[in-house]
Amino acid sequence: MKKQMFQTKWSFTLIELLVVIAIIAILASMLLPALSQAREKAKQIQCIGNLKQNYLALSGYSSDFNGYLPAPYLGAIGEVWAKVISDLHYVSNNNIFYCPSYTPNKHENGFSITDFTRTYGMVVIGASLSAWRDNFIRLDNKNYDTSSFFILADSKTGEGSSPNTQSYDILAGTGYRESRTIHLRHTNRIGNVLMLDGAALGKKSDFFTSCGYPYWVSY
Repeated sequence: MKKQMFQTKWSFTLIELLVVIAIIAILASMLLPALSQAREKAKQIQCIGNLKQNYLALSGYSSDFNGYLPAPYLGAIGEVWAKVISDLHYVSNNNIFYCPSYTPNKHENGFSITDFTRTYGMVVIGASLSAWRDNFIRLDNKNYDTSSFFILADSKTGEGSSPNTQSYDILAGTGYRESRTIHLRHTNRIGNVLMLDGAALGKKSDFFTSCGYPYWVSY
């Protein structure tokens, strides 16, 4: 006897197709936030890596200049700290000055990696402009508690014609509540910092408040 071959044809009704699409949409909505969080976590890790590379560059500068770091702004030559260490070839890639989680600091609003005023913020000792200019920190200064004194941090400015970008300095004065201040831009409202001893890590608002920087933004 010849075996009869049967070919089964499958077909979906419109309702079944809609059910499948709905299931796919639900799964996508569940996965996308997790992927977004993983992507942001990777950027936060890269940011910490950038800060560590900044420490190596600043350490090299410090070794050549009697233990001192560059000031946030060197009034004598009219340059900011990042441009100074870049021009002196302590870094090989200027991208280490920019947080990957905060895109407005470069490639937007007309800024690029050659704009050294939109970088991680270097802390300023004192809130007045007279203290701000040419304010040098010794990397080996024993007067500072290395567990609480930080050199660089995620920053944000809202001043003048350059809103919503990174700021090369961080001021603690009451006039800087929402500009030239610490930016808690990472997941769970964390701001990355570079400590005086070279540790780079994420900190929350209570840490900055305890260090004398009570004003920060998270938007």
